[in-house]
Amino acid sequence: MSTGAAATTAPLPNGDDNDGRYTLGHYYGSTKKVKVPELDHNARRRQRVIAEIVEAGRRLGIKEDVIRTNLDKMEALLPELTPDVNKMRAAEWAKLARDVNQVAMMLVVIKTSYPGANVGKIVSRAPKTLLQSPEQLQADAAVVRKVLAGAPNADAIIEEVPYLMSPPALAQSLSNVSRWYNTKDPVAMISKNPKLLLNVEEADLEADPLYGLSLNLSTIDTWDFGLQKVGGDGDGGEAATAAPAPAQPQPQPA
Repeated sequence: MSTGAAATTAPLPNGDDNDGRYTLGHYYGSTKKVKVPELDHNARRRQRVIAEIVEAGRRLGIKEDVIRTNLDKMEALLPELTPDVNKMRAAEWAKLARDVNQVAMMLVVIKTSYPGANVGKIVSRAPKTLLQSPEQLQADAAVVRKVLAGAPNADAIIEEVPYLMSPPALAQSLSNVSRWYNTKDPVAMISKNPKLLLNVEEADLEADPLYGLSLNLSTIDTWDFGLQKVGGDGDGGEAATAAPAPAQPQPQPA
């Protein structure tokens, strides 16, 4: 094609938008808005995540249509339940999507256990909580509320750091705060700054020689710094483990 022919067929900078061809003038010299197709990255990312969850569900024997339908229902129920494999494994999302009625019931249980907390924030930060049984969550909540009884904002603490809904994790965290910050009242410290526990990297926890050791919170009413007490009179009873009395010297045979 000759240069003259190309000049006659090329669109003008302000030419017909239906022409389908653009010159630099369309972008830099024209006052007309150029329609550039935009990619919906969020939609494409969601499709990849759902495909991963569907595949994990297939290995668990869960039908694809059940997973896809229930994931949509869960997200409509609570926007924070948008599937995210960075927060929970695909197989766990598949298990969660198996029964959307169970998910709805667990949301109610969380709200009744921690009425002052934002349930959406809790499940967004710790969706695995929804995989527990209602009975286990309620039993754990009873222990957690006793331990945090001295905090005026127990629900706010749980909202910021949902993993404290697990009594062993709560005991470990309070023990660590007590040692790290040399305080005898870790509950008061985290009540002032619930995000305090989030400032410590997991690597630091695992490097701790006491990592994994936790208190048995089921036997205590409030935080007592490891001195687990048995029930007794109003003053809190006696320590469950008393220091052994010093041995008395025994007469030696002649």
